[in-house]
Amino acid sequence: VFDGETIEGATPLWCASAAGHYALVKLLVKRGAKINSTTSTNSTPLRAACFDGHFEIVKFLVQNGA
Repeated sequence: VFDGETIEGATPLWCASAAGHYALVKLLVKRGAKINSTTSTNSTPLRAACFDGHFEIVKFLVQNGA
């Protein structure tokens, strides 16, 4: 279920990145979530974290291949 999507294509990783839930982001990536998945508007978890100012998550995602 790590890569399930909302109607707009947002994955749990995208939602956690946008909301600033660093521990959940780390868990999802560790469990194999697709780090570069895109929504229907081509937004990625990295873009969501950047847009919302979650720079610790940005750093983590970049270090893990985003």
